[in-house]
Amino acid sequence: MYRLLNVNDGHEYAALVHDAYQADGELGIDFAAVTLPEEKLIRGLILNPTYGLFIEGRLVSAIKAYRDRTGVDLKTAKATIDAAR
Repeated sequence: MYRLLNVNDGHEYAALVHDAYQADGELGIDFAAVTLPEEKLIRGLILNPTYGLFIEGRLVSAIKAYRDRTGVDLKTAKATIDAAR
């Protein structure tokens, strides 16, 4: 289920960004949020509406979930998820 994230999701969101998107470095994608401190990421949730994918009540990376389910490479999964947004 997708839903709009709020400040209460901040800690989980920050952990997801830092953990799940580290792999983007292998594609040469500049994803500045990976290096932002948690408080700035949480502030970003307030300023920019952000939706999150929740599976069994936990916030997950849609790209990682798609890769796990389909077995495609990171570049293909990212392109697929980005196109679906």
